[in-house]
Amino acid sequence: MKYFLLYLLCFTKILFSQEDLLVKSEIDDLLKNSYFKNSYVAIQFKDLNSNKLIYSKNSNLLSRPASLLKLLTTTAALEYLGENFRFTTKLFYTGEIKNNELSGDLYIRGGGDPELTTNSLSVFIDSLNAFGIESINGNIYGDVSLFDSLYWGKGWMWDDDEHTDFSYFSPLLINDAGVKVVVTPGSIGENPDVEIYPKSNYYSFENLAVTTSEDTSDLEFKRSWLKNKNDLKLIGDISFQKRVDSLKINIERPDLYFLHLFAEKLVESGIKFEGNYDTLKINSDSNPKQIATIRTPIIKAINKSNKNSDNLSAEMLLRAISIKNSGRPATAEGGLMIVDTLIYKLGQNPKDYNIVDGSGLSHYNLLNAQLLIDLLEYIYKNDLTNKYIIPSLPISGISGTLKNRMYSNDLKGNVRAKTGTLSAVSNLSGYLTTASGKEIAFVIMIQNFAGKQRPYRWFQDKICKIVINGY
Repeated sequence: MKYFLLYLLCFTKILFSQEDLLVKSEIDDLLKNSYFKNSYVAIQFKDLNSNKLIYSKNSNLLSRPASLLKLLTTTAALEYLGENFRFTTKLFYTGEIKNNELSGDLYIRGGGDPELTTNSLSVFIDSLNAFGIESINGNIYGDVSLFDSLYWGKGWMWDDDEHTDFSYFSPLLINDAGVKVVVTPGSIGENPDVEIYPKSNYYSFENLAVTTSEDTSDLEFKRSWLKNKNDLKLIGDISFQKRVDSLKINIERPDLYFLHLFAEKLVESGIKFEGNYDTLKINSDSNPKQIATIRTPIIKAINKSNKNSDNLSAEMLLRAISIKNSGRPATAEGGLMIVDTLIYKLGQNPKDYNIVDGSGLSHYNLLNAQLLIDLLEYIYKNDLTNKYIIPSLPISGISGTLKNRMYSNDLKGNVRAKTGTLSAVSNLSGYLTTASGKEIAFVIMIQNFAGKQRPYRWFQDKICKIVINGY
């Protein structure tokens, strides 16, 4: 028995160095905090160079991934569609052009591009000018037949409408399917000054906010979402001490929003248009002729999805996968079949998990830390994903959703990780570089807590600090 205990002690020292045991002890002590009394945390840290597990707790428990799911979506999209994939939005015309007038209709075929802005429409305007078109005697139609009719993901919360995190889906998207207002304090007791982007009469806007002498601000950007109306209001107050504030809101029917902005752009550029706009599939019998195409690289959508945790970009990537996999119309299910294929490639069974969207917004999604560690290891060792996915992640104290976190000298720039936030969910997963130069993959998933996110983000940052400085 004595020799067995001696052997066990030696074996333990081989498996776990003094540094490993110290890291484990410090994390264990941290998790004894009362904040974790009624919640649970799943953690795993793995040394990517030695393939050694540094710390693991509850790594097989199913948890809501929130935006960590974007790591799966963007990796599947990059591998399946390839780095040269482009989202395409095409402009066609029917009829004939004579004496600088188009006697016919314009059609815009949506390609689910999440990157288009009002400025992108200049490509179409320039092409119309190149065709010599100065007047359009007809209508504008948007072909949105690329997608199915579902405008939100399965399990999304109905009362989260208005927020741009919950933008409506459409093959025709512009300005993130939303409106942005920039607010500058005015005189105390007066309305603040506002700039709204883009300027358009597609919506109405009322400034009901007030500049106050208080130290804090409480602004809200509202829309009558229960009535599906785009009548926007700025309410609440902004402190006279605040330099500037900005807020965003989603817009109902992004396809019609796109077409309306295009019609306004036509008139603004001097092209006469007095027709109507609506959605309608292009009929090949009408002999449509292509005028222009806007192409956007997949890498832009991947970067936006991961660095800014943009839900719309992730959902458009999922639907782009679906189109290649199962044809038109694109569906979430068609894209998730390829995500399942990636999970098989990681050596796991997708039936052990539940995935219903591409962004992680649904509370129906369930993954575990082990799957995410396997994914991070795969991304790290695969040339294509290492080239694009890792650089797309936020950097501690520098960029994206980690810009204002972990900015102390020992943490800044040493963590590249995806955040994941829902009600009662706070997650962080990615890579860190220790003070000794070791490359570590990690997952921290904190679930089922009441109250604010900030304390749990502090714990995530502290755990990363322990590993960076102690391993």
